[in-house]
Amino acid sequence: MNRKQIKLQARTTVQKNLVMAAALFIIPVAVQSLVSMALGWLGGFGGFLAGIVTFVISAFTSVGYAKGYLRLHREGKGELNDLIYGVNKWERTIMLGVWYWLFTLAWTLVPMVVIILASTIGGISAATTNNGLLASLAVLIVLVASIAISLLGFFIQIRYGFAAYLLIEEPTLDPKACISESKRMVQGHYRELIMFYLSFFGWFVLSAFTFGIVGLFAIPYIFTAYAGVYDDFRKRERGVTSTVTQVPNPTPPSGE
Repeated sequence: MNRKQIKLQARTTVQKNLVMAAALFIIPVAVQSLVSMALGWLGGFGGFLAGIVTFVISAFTSVGYAKGYLRLHREGKGELNDLIYGVNKWERTIMLGVWYWLFTLAWTLVPMVVIILASTIGGISAATTNNGLLASLAVLIVLVASIAISLLGFFIQIRYGFAAYLLIEEPTLDPKACISESKRMVQGHYRELIMFYLSFFGWFVLSAFTFGIVGLFAIPYIFTAYAGVYDDFRKRERGVTSTVTQVPNPTPPSGE
């Protein structure tokens, strides 16, 4: 993967189409935020409903981003209609979101349980025995488990990051197969992808120091570059038979 060439092309494309590139990112975020706030004001059941709606919108957004920025990368222009691609294919899109959530849960369940147990033990210790050492140990365990969850989230993004693109470009693949195919495509290329993400570290720092203003360019730039990475991997796949096996009635994961 020629990371520098892919990033150069993405940066040039976004610079030429900055308004559209930024709109592709901002509109879904704004819609999701407004809907969540509106439902959250209802309190009680509204909060529960907000969680479900946020999940659905997030599923639509991930596919919309993939469609929009893939077009931007390939054609040098974007279309806002791409954002509703996931809505038009809502069954496949939501199922992809469900499977992605299940795999994420399978990978992060152990550290989440550790955090809950350590927090509980630390709280009980502080309240009953006044054992500072045990409480400090609990805090340390929570910190380590939290870091583990963050690293696993990064790993999951790399492992299953191509799934939304595959959902768009491979209509014969069921959503779970898209996730499995993404896993297959990146096998043996984790170092390349890790270095790709780390190469944007400076942009994240600048975005933080400018209260997100730089992010209006940086995030579309990253999404467009990632679409280029996906395209690069697909070119490598030309002439290679997919190893994906269709699963008519998939069962929940045990930690793939």
